[in-house]
Amino acid sequence: MPRSDNAPRVYVTNYAGHDLSDAERYTSLPLVLVTEGYVPFSDQTAYAMAQKLRGFTEHDYLVLSGSSALAALAVAILKETNKIRSINVLVYKAAHNQYTAHRINGKIHLPESS
Repeated sequence: MPRSDNAPRVYVTNYAGHDLSDAERYTSLPLVLVTEGYVPFSDQTAYAMAQKLRGFTEHDYLVLSGSSALAALAVAILKETNKIRSINVLVYKAAHNQYTAHRINGKIHLPESS
């Protein structure tokens, strides 16, 4: 879904009541909650997540929260379904009580095994 402005959007892989106020500094738009609370790992979950992530662009951010399986699924959806080459992720650093931005770039090339 195209947006009328260039403001990045912040998508949250799983919201379970934690404080996301620091993540809001990366956007002027409302946060997009991809999943909330307990979510079973299933085909239905993958489909629902893909629908929520449909508008994600390379300028947006993905908050990696909730189970590592849901975070991995969200990244896989963005790489395959949305054909995103670079993903901005926000990772919570408890020691600093804030989210820090990281960028996952392109493809990882491994050397040929001998």
